[in-house]
Amino acid sequence: MKQQEIHRIKLESRDRILETILSKFATDPILSEALVLRGGGAMHFVHGSPRYSADLDYACADFDTIAQSIIDETTKPIDIVQSHKPDAGPVFWPLKIEVQKNEPDFLRVSFALAEQDLQGSDLDHMPLREYGLDDLLVKDHGESHLGASRVVVEIKNVAVGDSERIEGEYGSLLVTPIDELYADKLSACVSRMIEWDGVIKGTDLFDLEYLAKQGATGGLTELREKAALKGESDFITVENLQRLITITQDPRNQDAYCKQIKKTMAPIAAGNISLSRRYIDNAVQNHLVPILEELQAETPNKSKYTVPEPVLVM
Repeated sequence: MKQQEIHRIKLESRDRILETILSKFATDPILSEALVLRGGGAMHFVHGSPRYSADLDYACADFDTIAQSIIDETTKPIDIVQSHKPDAGPVFWPLKIEVQKNEPDFLRVSFALAEQDLQGSDLDHMPLREYGLDDLLVKDHGESHLGASRVVVEIKNVAVGDSERIEGEYGSLLVTPIDELYADKLSACVSRMIEWDGVIKGTDLFDLEYLAKQGATGGLTELREKAALKGESDFITVENLQRLITITQDPRNQDAYCKQIKKTMAPIAAGNISLSRRYIDNAVQNHLVPILEELQAETPNKSKYTVPEPVLVM
């Protein structure tokens, strides 16, 4: 089987797991009122982004009250119905679940397929290794840690902020508005560069461009509001924006960003988007440069910043 087909199947398999969990939460009378979907999950499942998400990220202001309800609901047995072959029929994938609770900050629930539960005769027609799906399996059945390939649902005990109710194929969802998602991505570009010592996610640049095409707007004011909520107001400076732009304009980094973005898309979707150095540069010009210009307008007499050596992202 071609590597592109294996990649597509992996992404779709993760997606099917997340869709099932998303519907489960959206149809629960308690969780559907308390949890606000945000981040990549909101972009992909609500706003149609071609980038697949590896997790569902929720905000919850009533965490203490409903934490146990979340645990009860997420740890019930779940079967994922999946089929990769036209003649195979449905395949039920039981999930192994791991709960990590860190009061009062967050609840993280990790899901993965259990290798020992996929050996029965009913599943013989689904050779996971043939499809390169080994990394979705839990192999250590002792003190299990689900590993980097796990599918994660994370509920954070944070102020919910604005939200909107979306009625759709997954049920009734409270979702972060698109302008808030845009401000989150702007903030993430700056904070990740600082916290990761110059490393930037190309997917953040793609998300900014995608959200803007869906009608999202925002600028320095919204970025500052978001940074203040995260205790990162000091991050929003001329120096940091100049460094961010310099790093993202390095051609070697731009090539790496394109590869990062493509890995999160099915091959057919990636093929329909012209991912190139020009695409990354346009994203920088459209979303980061205007922020820098607003900052510079506030301090017109500030001495010129010396740009550091760009960081090569592998």
